[in-house]
Amino acid sequence: MSKNPKVEFYKIILHPTPSTSNDITFKDVYQKIYLNLKPEEENIESISNNDLKRNFNQHFFNSIDNKFQRDSRKRKAFYSKSIKIDGSITNPIKFSLASSTISGLIKGGDYDTGKDLGDIGKPEDDTEPLDESNILLDNFYFSLYTPLNKNIAILAIHSYTKDQIADVFTPFISKLFRIPGFTYNAMLESFMPKEMQENFKKTSIVKQLNYSNRVIVNDIEDGVIMNEEFSIKIEINSLGEQINLKNLPLWKKKIGESILGLPNRPEKSLGSFNKQTGYLKSKGGVTTPASFQLDKNDIDIKPTIFLKNYIRVEENGIPDWPQLESFINKTLEEIVKPEVYPEDNLNED
Repeated sequence: MSKNPKVEFYKIILHPTPSTSNDITFKDVYQKIYLNLKPEEENIESISNNDLKRNFNQHFFNSIDNKFQRDSRKRKAFYSKSIKIDGSITNPIKFSLASSTISGLIKGGDYDTGKDLGDIGKPEDDTEPLDESNILLDNFYFSLYTPLNKNIAILAIHSYTKDQIADVFTPFISKLFRIPGFTYNAMLESFMPKEMQENFKKTSIVKQLNYSNRVIVNDIEDGVIMNEEFSIKIEINSLGEQINLKNLPLWKKKIGESILGLPNRPEKSLGSFNKQTGYLKSKGGVTTPASFQLDKNDIDIKPTIFLKNYIRVEENGIPDWPQLESFINKTLEEIVKPEVYPEDNLNED
């Protein structure tokens, strides 16, 4: 597969200024956005929740509809493309007032790549250099859930192992909730539900153990005092599939008893090294190893959610879009929301 599609989840946390109450919610921010766009409104409390949502949805859409949001440092951009069919405007972004969700497809990728364009069927033909304004576009699916009575929203964004848009899309989302004098850019926190972590752990093997420590070595050579600080890194790779989280404590104890000897230094066991890291990989699938702290009992990981394990994916790596939408919606409702909002039954209005 040329590229492996995946999905990532983020918590979006409102960030009030010092003069703003810490108890603000998205409704407070939506009201501020409403007043910024319609300053003639004199009684913001009379505006219904649905009208606040409609206003924010329009604000969101106007920011990306047929206009690129660019990051000149990363040389990346994205946008949403509306098209006219039989006189009617169709756009790939959906707005649900009932579920407080904005979702759909955006187009994005790298521009000013310095690459050439060629024809794979006609290698003898001349290639055409892509200029600074050319952009290589992929489709990316996202879902943004912003409950009015909360200060935490949830973002799901699809991308690929080689090509991803989250590094420019998430800053855009963060800035949407910045109101001068009221809130800063919202804080984004990568999120992996505990249920998915546990499922990953049950089918995973430990593939690598890393130990690192800084040491100072003193010695005298031909009457000259030598003194140098070193960073020692030891990498141990498992060539089989026998080490898992159940028997890891035994392996950790045995390997941790290994001794490192250095000139004019007391012997040091690997178990006493300052930094100890392990890497988990799921059995039988293409995954990116998930790192964890080896010297902690509670293993907290953020494994990659590869979509080919859940939905149909084309040979070229393009996901089945309806299946992807259904998978994200189901995961949000059944797993993510209950963990992010344990305090209630998700009744937002």
